[in-house]
Amino acid sequence: MWPDNRSLAAGRYTAINQIFRVVNEQSQSNFDVDFNWVSFYNWTGRARSLSPPVNNAGAGEPRAFTGVLTFRLEAT
Repeated sequence: MWPDNRSLAAGRYTAINQIFRVVNEQSQSNFDVDFNWVSFYNWTGRARSLSPPVNNAGAGEPRAFTGVLTFRLEAT
């Protein structure tokens, strides 16, 4: 399936691992096995920040079953 490590440059191998790490982290559920709320983020947004204000009391962005890795609201 994958060529052996000798044919992959170290940078490519690191990049592939980074992609899989991000996908794994971004696909974690909002709830643990006992249905307790789990949040790894405090994402509220502030005026003049890169992220817009979000009315979710800092609970974090949705992560479970959204079908997206990240999202961004754009002003229209």
